[in-house]
Amino acid sequence: MFCFYTTIPTISAWAQAGKIKFSESHKSFGEVYRGQILEHSFSFSNAGNGQLRIKGVYSQCGCTIIQFEKEKSYLPGESGVIKVLFNTENFAGQLIKAITIFTSEAKNSSKSLKLSAKIREEFELSPPMIDFGEVLSDEGGNRKTKFKSVKPGELGIDSFEYDKDKFIIDFSKEGSYWAIEVRLRPGQQSGFLKENIYLLNNSKYLPRLKIPVRANVVGNLKELPNYIEFGSIGKNKSIKRSIKLSSNKGIQISDFNWSVYVNGVLVNNGNDFVKVELSNKGKASKHEINLIIHNDSQRQGSVHGYVTLMTDDPLQEEVRIPFFAFFG
Repeated sequence: MFCFYTTIPTISAWAQAGKIKFSESHKSFGEVYRGQILEHSFSFSNAGNGQLRIKGVYSQCGCTIIQFEKEKSYLPGESGVIKVLFNTENFAGQLIKAITIFTSEAKNSSKSLKLSAKIREEFELSPPMIDFGEVLSDEGGNRKTKFKSVKPGELGIDSFEYDKDKFIIDFSKEGSYWAIEVRLRPGQQSGFLKENIYLLNNSKYLPRLKIPVRANVVGNLKELPNYIEFGSIGKNKSIKRSIKLSSNKGIQISDFNWSVYVNGVLVNNGNDFVKVELSNKGKASKHEINLIIHNDSQRQGSVHGYVTLMTDDPLQEEVRIPFFAFFG
């Protein structure tokens, strides 16, 4: 027979504990403009019979800064404030933000505070993101967006901040809006491109507007498949899988290497159970690479690793292909 014990605060302990009491738990800012920094101080007092301490705070995102006296103990009847600053830059429309306060109370040690606001826009950006989709590395791409004021007064563009090695930007006034053209320069590294362009303008609250830019840059080389699954490999058994590498302009594979992990541990010498075979060592538009995994019965468990092919393509000098297996 087993007995479990836990310590439960007595009624006397609860009676001697501190207790936080806020003068308000919800602050409504009404209508504000995107980009405004909202600031409010929540006042509280210790309504209990013992000392009170703020042990911690929690907010859902980095857009909220919460300031309080971390080491202070509040005597019964003593007051304090929790100051909250909220950046509205990345929000629009009706918004409610919750903040959790953790205290030293023996009972009900967490309290919730709320901020609410209706966030309006000074301008309209359509579309709000530059998405090139899939583009060929050696061709680049072109996208447009429109920027206009939605409140009385002229809204002007001063300049842009961006990576000039990646983009070319042109803009002009066309009637009531600004036309912005963003061109992706050819020669970008293959893979997923995630960048930001900053539009500098004469807005009162958001003079540095962030415009996200996304693209899936496809290089000259294409590998099929882009990962290899061997499945389960029995003791003293081998399995071969093939990778097909193609190029419109023709490439040469100058070298290759691999790294292998068994049960998450890097194997320093994998030559006993990993072998790579190249079908063509010269320059060609198509290459076939055979990867052979051998279970030498000395290891068991999950296997994963990478085959890295070195090529003469200036934009894809390395092609890394992951592989997975299980040694039974």
